[in-house]
Amino acid sequence: MKCVVLAGGVESRIAEESQSRPKPMVEIGGRPILWHVLKIYSAHGINDLIICMRFKGYAIKEYFVNYFLHMSVVTFDMQKNSMEVHEKHAEPWRVTVVDTGKGTMTGGRLKRVPNYIGHQTFCMTYGDGVGDVDITAAIASHKKARNNRKTVLKKETDYLDTYIRGVYARRDLKPGELITDEDIYKAIPLQKGQISTRELMLGKYGHRIIKQCLQDQPLTLDHIDAPYAKDSALRDLISARGL
Repeated sequence: MKCVVLAGGVESRIAEESQSRPKPMVEIGGRPILWHVLKIYSAHGINDLIICMRFKGYAIKEYFVNYFLHMSVVTFDMQKNSMEVHEKHAEPWRVTVVDTGKGTMTGGRLKRVPNYIGHQTFCMTYGDGVGDVDITAAIASHKKARNNRKTVLKKETDYLDTYIRGVYARRDLKPGELITDEDIYKAIPLQKGQISTRELMLGKYGHRIIKQCLQDQPLTLDHIDAPYAKDSALRDLISARGL
């Protein structure tokens, strides 16, 4: 599993520290906040990390360029102009650093990295998201909840008009096919009549496509055979909301 880290934001509350570097690079205990975030996920077996940069992102790139050197015992021979590495203490991380644009907001930054994520479930956090969280248990809970949800709950319909992320087809979806997590992605904006992440509850058996939906096209109630599609009141609500 991979983890997307939204890093590089400007932080006014610690302006004296973040004027020359992004907030995730501010140090705690001699290490950047970002380092602590990656260590948390690494402790739960997630070592493939995608970092979305924004403000002064070059500082993050430079940190990882020199990371191996900083974490090793090294002898420099000035006369021979050579370097010898004696001990290596680098983590087993695979880090992809992506410049997602200085003015790009959260949803847009995530939408710019699907090619690095691939067709799989992934984690997402912020570059200052340090906390005592059981990531393994959270992932297990997510998978269990997703597989057990087969009916529409009232609490799921109470906030439909406030949920702004829409579902888009990752590939051409043809009638008769069952949708899986690999077939769709979620992004802003939510368009009129489009299904949001609340409606698309992919249970153990998913939903069946009843009308072709082309790649990157918004998925609507007319495209799937699902409980929401058969409720006239909800159809009216979903058709009226969005951009």
